[in-house]
Amino acid sequence: MSLGIIASVWSASLGMGAMMDTLNAAYNVKETPSLAKQYAVAIGLTCDIGLLVVISVAVILFGERITAAQNDSRLCCYGSLNRGPLRWT
Repeated sequence: MSLGIIASVWSASLGMGAMMDTLNAAYNVKETPSLAKQYAVAIGLTCDIGLLVVISVAVILFGERITAAQNDSRLCCYGSLNRGPLRWT
């Protein structure tokens, strides 16, 4: 299973690298970092996008429960999101 995860991250990072190259060509930017740094950035962006997708799906699935827990006066010291510091977030 870990080999499959490594292969999928590597494959997705190649796609991210291709997108970076395409954007560099579109904006006439010459790539200055080393090849290792380019791969590290591509893998980092790939993992970040994967994490963003997981968090987005979790918010879609459990959003009502999260807001209900935040509005519960036993769990939030201010009682509701309309009062206190959470109002501005």
